[in-house]
Amino acid sequence: MATMALHFNCSPLELDEEQILDYLHHLKSQSNTPSSSYFKHTVYGLRFSYKVMGMEQKGVFMPSLKEPHFFSYFGKPVSPLPSYIRSAPWNLEDYLTLFESAMNGQLIGEASVSYLYYYRETIENIKRVYRDNYSQLKCIAILRNPVERAWSLYVLRRQGGWEADFFKFAQQLEMPSHQSDYYNFIRSGMYSEQVKAYRKNFPYIRFFMFEEFKANTDRVVKECLDFLGVDNIVLPGNINKVYNFAGIPKNRLFSPIYDILFRENAFKSLIKPLIPSGIRLKIKTDLGKKIIKKEKIPTDVKKYLRNKFDQDLNLLLTLFDDSHKKKIIKSWIE
Repeated sequence: MATMALHFNCSPLELDEEQILDYLHHLKSQSNTPSSSYFKHTVYGLRFSYKVMGMEQKGVFMPSLKEPHFFSYFGKPVSPLPSYIRSAPWNLEDYLTLFESAMNGQLIGEASVSYLYYYRETIENIKRVYRDNYSQLKCIAILRNPVERAWSLYVLRRQGGWEADFFKFAQQLEMPSHQSDYYNFIRSGMYSEQVKAYRKNFPYIRFFMFEEFKANTDRVVKECLDFLGVDNIVLPGNINKVYNFAGIPKNRLFSPIYDILFRENAFKSLIKPLIPSGIRLKIKTDLGKKIIKKEKIPTDVKKYLRNKFDQDLNLLLTLFDDSHKKKIIKSWIE
């Protein structure tokens, strides 16, 4: 705890959650031995300090690794994920270490978008790990208009240096060798089978539409907390903050900054290990807002995508009874 105080030049009790998670991640990455004793004792010290000071513990713990993807590929000899996100935990022991800093009495959870697309593998692996207890898990998913989602994902990938022509890229995804690609923005938007599979296997599951979340984020988050059985949680002030920016530079002057922030390059690879993830995210978010403009979906692309998703969306419509959700799905079709 003393070392932590010297690192930040303040009491650990004055730190916010992001700073603490960055420090714990720093400890894990600095370790040159299999032992995690120093990391664990830091966590124990924090727990004891919170208890002594009478500080409320957060009801839900999420690991600092944003998307572990663990259940999508657990047991596979080769990860289906792109090489630049293969640092995710590969075995069960590594996965469990993500939750070591959770406090007593907290619910633990994580969020990985691949769990919806790779629903067959994910559900099978959850059953494999949790055995008879798998049906007690609570699941939450947010569905977005697949046309908008496909375009957004394409722009995000193009931003990272992928094929610039949308239709050439779409044709590549239709090839058998690309059918299960992690970033297949066509197949990943076919929600009907995904929704049916999760409902069949998990009695405690809630689906929200992105429009609901965007229109009233606080309400949706509170509904999620109620669903999880978590009370007395004060919602953070950054709950409406946007972190991912996909688009094009507002002008040519911003292109060099854009390339450094959003594309893989030698300079970025060199400095990335030196800057804590929280600071990197803040820099990317703050600069992204200033240099990127959103790109509208071209008419021909929108028509192509609507034709692709039309049949599945009509099937999806039959899976929901809630009138508001049905209205939103109909708006995706029209």
